[in-house]
Amino acid sequence: MKENILKKAEKILYQRAQEKERKNGDMIQGMKRASRIASGMLGETITPEMILISLIALKLSRASYSYNEDHYLDAINYLATLNDIKNDSNNN
Repeated sequence: MKENILKKAEKILYQRAQEKERKNGDMIQGMKRASRIASGMLGETITPEMILISLIALKLSRASYSYNEDHYLDAINYLATLNDIKNDSNNN
């Protein structure tokens, strides 16, 4: 039986999190850094949420051209990260 895409996304997001942090850094910290870089480049305030929404849009755009499960897995994980950021900001 094929593994459900949500179970695959969970593995990527949570079970491989330590490995990814060593390789690419913490996801939320990376989005914060990317937003500061984009803000400096554009001379406008770009938030981590805006970066994530843009990445989700890019993945959905790519998925519209041809099927590749990785596009959906990435979009799900970007949505989960966006949710984590929103939850964190609501709790502070």
